[in-house]
Amino acid sequence: MMTHTVQSEPGEIFDIELDENLKRANDLIAEENRRLLQRHSVRAIDVMGSVGAGKTSLIEHLVRLLKARYRIAAFKGDLTSKIDSERMESLGIQTVQINTGRECHLDANL
Repeated sequence: MMTHTVQSEPGEIFDIELDENLKRANDLIAEENRRLLQRHSVRAIDVMGSVGAGKTSLIEHLVRLLKARYRIAAFKGDLTSKIDSERMESLGIQTVQINTGRECHLDANL
């Protein structure tokens, strides 16, 4: 079997179609996660955006405003570092660092 690497031309953008089974598997795990959170009365909020958009700053501000009224924890997904996780810990909330190694987002299984 021959394997080759597809490389883009400057300015070229590739659209990658996900295999329906892979997407379906993620959806099933996500639904299981939702049921688990509901069973324990946990509200989960996913903050997404580009690198440098201010996600961590927004979360820090919200934690300062809300931590006296709510128990707050953070799952921080990052390629390799703990910088954002340490920022959350400095606010006195429980933090779980997830180093994805290659992805900049967390799939349901993570």
